[in-house]
Amino acid sequence: MDAPMIPSEESQSQDMNIAEIIYVIGGPGVGKGTNCSRLARDLNVAHISVGDLLREEQVRPESSWRSTIEEHKRDGTLVPTELTVELLLKRILQEMRANTTRFLIDGFPRTTEQASLFKDKVSKICTSKGVISLHCSEREMLSRVLGRGKTSGRIDDNEATFRKRFQRFTEDSIPVLDYFRGKGKMIEMHSELPRDEIYDVFKREARDLWARRL
Repeated sequence: MDAPMIPSEESQSQDMNIAEIIYVIGGPGVGKGTNCSRLARDLNVAHISVGDLLREEQVRPESSWRSTIEEHKRDGTLVPTELTVELLLKRILQEMRANTTRFLIDGFPRTTEQASLFKDKVSKICTSKGVISLHCSEREMLSRVLGRGKTSGRIDDNEATFRKRFQRFTEDSIPVLDYFRGKGKMIEMHSELPRDEIYDVFKREARDLWARRL
């Protein structure tokens, strides 16, 4: 896969505004995609799901990453950081060329390595407004994943893979959350409330983050 070309500083000033990103982090089944999709429709912002990007790449016939992505998904492990960041950057640039300036990035960053590489790649065209971290019990997340698995067709929507993904997320996310918490850029939300109540809080917090001056 060819690496996305970062616009020069001159072309940025002429053709693009600086993008404002909110990262949405949480374990499998916590409600990231549900709330991001709804907010994207309501506020006309871009929702980019890293999981969806990987699934799209996995079925792209000419992709050299297909078997790698499938293996990592089945094992509940993370794909190479370089792949995740390249796919994400490519989609952001596509959206920015269509004059999108606000993004919800769902399921990223999962590790400090991802956060660091992404920051290096996009520091001239994007700014981080903050993180919304969604939390609910392991039991509730598993129930949601198994329910989703009845219709999703996803190979990772099963209990065995969930256990691996949940453990990996818990271990990897601590340094990431500590980093953003230390920067004063993190909002933590409990997501076992009724769906509309969760969304109302999510929407308010996202608006507040975008309104902040850095």
